[in-house]
Amino acid sequence: MDLEPRNPETAAGAGRAFDRHSIVGPMLARAMAEGKPVASDPIPLQRQNGPVGVVLAAPCFQEGASDPAGLRHFLL
Repeated sequence: MDLEPRNPETAAGAGRAFDRHSIVGPMLARAMAEGKPVASDPIPLQRQNGPVGVVLAAPCFQEGASDPAGLRHFLL
């Protein structure tokens, strides 16, 4: 996952795969299965009792394909 702003606190998350995360993983699987954009429940960012955010995931399709080729996801 690409994160902004880039600083020492967010650097640890850049490039991580979140498919095993307890909230984000099932949300990503749901977006792939349903073939439409999905949002996660709010999740803590950087630390417990800190700011919260949501992850938005949208499946990407190759032209003419009915199954997603992958996901585009954003942390807000």
